[in-house]
Amino acid sequence: MRIKVSCFLISALFIYILFTGGILAAGFSAEPVASNLDFPVSMAFSRDGRLFFTERCTGNVRVIEGALSARPRLIKPESVYRFGPVSCYFERGLLGLALDPKFEEKGFLYVYY
Repeated sequence: MRIKVSCFLISALFIYILFTGGILAAGFSAEPVASNLDFPVSMAFSRDGRLFFTERCTGNVRVIEGALSARPRLIKPESVYRFGPVSCYFERGLLGLALDPKFEEKGFLYVYY
């Protein structure tokens, strides 16, 4: 439960900063890492520093490489995987994302649609 709550809080902070610029403490600044994203909803960090995230209505799973570094970048302009077609009517869509505990070995990624 603690991991889910932490991911939710990180996601909420990510979305808040993305859309509002956020309110940051002295000495910190906010800079856009990626643009033209379509409603990013859920995200998960891999141990190698990649940030996997879902786009709710497109069904895209996308990746930002070096998300914790000084130079993060979107790996590809298109998705690394796409579910579709995805309905995002009301509270539908590609809503959740989790990496397998042995992601580095197996490469499994779980999504909630």
